[in-house]
Amino acid sequence: VAHSLGAAAATIALAGGTAAERAVYLAAAENLDPYVDRFRRELGLSAALVGNVRRRVDRRFGLFRESLRGRTLARALALPLLAFHDADDCEIPAAHSETIVARWVGARLVRTIGLGHRGLLRHEGVVRAAVEHLLSDATAAPEASHPGDG
Repeated sequence: VAHSLGAAAATIALAGGTAAERAVYLAAAENLDPYVDRFRRELGLSAALVGNVRRRVDRRFGLFRESLRGRTLARALALPLLAFHDADDCEIPAAHSETIVARWVGARLVRTIGLGHRGLLRHEGVVRAAVEHLLSDATAAPEASHPGDG
C-alpha cells in the first residue's frame, strides 16, 4: 500500500524486483515533477534554474528521470494493482494514476470525488476496498466507485 510519492517509490522497487502479490496505490505520483516544482516554489527558485538542473541531470545520467517514471516502469509489472485517485486532488493530478494504470497489466483505477489528496487515506469505502483487494485471491479489482464524503 503506497500513497503519493510512496507510490512512485513502490513502482521503482517493484520494477527492480521487490516481491509482492498485489498492490494498492492512493493518489499515486507517476513522476517526481510535482514535488520538484513545489520544492522550487517553496525555495523561491526560478523555473529556468530548475529546468537547467533537470537538463544537466539528464545529460549526466542519460535519461535517468525518464527511467524512473511510472509510465516507463509500469509496463514491466503484472501483479494486480488497485489504484484510487480523487478528482479534487490538488497535489497530484489524477492523470498520474491514469497513466500508471493504462500501462500496468492487471491494474484498475477507482476514481473518487470530494476526498482530495489525503482524504483517500481515511475514507471507509476506500480502505475497505483496498483491504479486500489485498486479501483477495481473484485478480479482478472492485468495480464500484466510492463517492467522497466531503
